[in-house]
Amino acid sequence: MTALATLVVAAMVLVGFGRLGEAVVDQARAQSVADSVALAAIEYGTDRAEQIAAANHASIAMIRDLGDDVLVDVIVGDRSAEARASTAP
Repeated sequence: MTALATLVVAAMVLVGFGRLGEAVVDQARAQSVADSVALAAIEYGTDRAEQIAAANHASIAMIRDLGDDVLVDVIVGDRSAEARASTAP
């Protein structure tokens, strides 16, 4: 009985680590897409930024032009990320 309980607890811990790992990967992907969208927006404009987002199965929640900078917020799945790109040195 003790071996079965240990096995069940171990399985639950492994599932928990798997879900945590998945969340970390999803957030990193969202941040990567946000960075790409921000760079596209500052270099090529919002149309190209929207194409980059769509190609990565993301939606743009916000693009804010701040002069030499652009600030974007994207949503990928159930994760969101923000990025800033600048033309200033």
